[in-house]
Amino acid sequence: FFSIAALEMLLVALFSCLLGVYLTRNLSQLQKASKLILNGQKGVQIPVSGHDEIAQTTVAFNQMVLNVDARTSALTGANIRLNTILESAADGFVIIDVDGEITEVNQSIIRLFGYSRDELIGQNVAKLMPMHERQMHDGYMKRYLDGGKPRIIGTGRELKAQHKEGHQFPVELSISKMEIDDEIFFLGLLKDLTAIKQNQEAAARTQSILLATLEASQDALITIDITGSVQEFNTAAVKLFGFTREEVMGKYLEDLIIPQAFQQAHKKGMDHYRKTAQGAVLHKRVEVPAHNKAGEEFPIELRVIPIQLGDDILFTAFVRNISEQKSREEELRLAKEQAEAGSKAKSRFLATMSHEIRSPLNAVLGSVELLLDSALQKEQRLYATTAKEAGDALLHTIN
Repeated sequence: FFSIAALEMLLVALFSCLLGVYLTRNLSQLQKASKLILNGQKGVQIPVSGHDEIAQTTVAFNQMVLNVDARTSALTGANIRLNTILESAADGFVIIDVDGEITEVNQSIIRLFGYSRDELIGQNVAKLMPMHERQMHDGYMKRYLDGGKPRIIGTGRELKAQHKEGHQFPVELSISKMEIDDEIFFLGLLKDLTAIKQNQEAAARTQSILLATLEASQDALITIDITGSVQEFNTAAVKLFGFTREEVMGKYLEDLIIPQAFQQAHKKGMDHYRKTAQGAVLHKRVEVPAHNKAGEEFPIELRVIPIQLGDDILFTAFVRNISEQKSREEELRLAKEQAEAGSKAKSRFLATMSHEIRSPLNAVLGSVELLLDSALQKEQRLYATTAKEAGDALLHTIN
């Protein structure tokens, strides 16, 4: 009995030892694999033998490692792509914590402000603001975190930023709130507006010069859109046609200054341009009638220039009142006709006088010719007598 009991105890001890070694070895493998994963190693797998609970746990552990590695790889790839995009972005971004300290910036911020990354990380974001605004920033943050109404969180605004060298420049700032692992961060996106502001100032200057030039122009300038609606009406046009600028803006041109007989032709011309982008009067000087607010019709000379502004087409007409010119031309025409009529009358008078004077003169000329012939004959007879007498005297002397 004691021998059998001792043998059973020996077998139990032996099986317990083998089971302990088996369990300890598998658990040791799980422990080593866990440490490798905590150290950042990927692709850790434990060999599986058998089909018991330990083997099933090992299989689940291996699958879990594969899933974690896949998600980590995807997250790492996404972070790499995101960091690449943010680093190559033309606009700058800065991430700050609830204390206003900078935790991350991209290359655009470094290039925009002139600081290195080490000079910015851990510093208060107010370092990027003008000196007189730095104290107010912490107050904005504190009021927002205490439940105050956000002033720029979730919106965008224009403000001044300060470069490392001290000069200020305009930026557009948009701030968004982020929560990562129960921590609050703020993402600020900054866009440099220097070039945009310079272009806007240049455009405003050009526009001011253009408007001053248009207002000082002696010609009336009228601008319409593709529908024929008036978009611009300068001072000279107001004086010429009698309408105020407020009376014509947005109204159709044919309802204002184009006579009834020419309105249909104007509409057809606009329709033709809308279909073919061609016009018979574009870039040409043409003379047409127009009428003012009082209904008085007078001739004008106009030249229409099409203007492309983005996707819109505008037409600017340079209009000049040629009533005086036409009057002078009419006066010149009448003077010319009168001169031509006087010249013809003179010619008729000279022809008549020549005929009337020539008739008595012919009689006088005939009488003069007769007298000349008679005088000539007398002279010839006198000369012959004198010669005969001189010859006779010469012969007498010789004899």
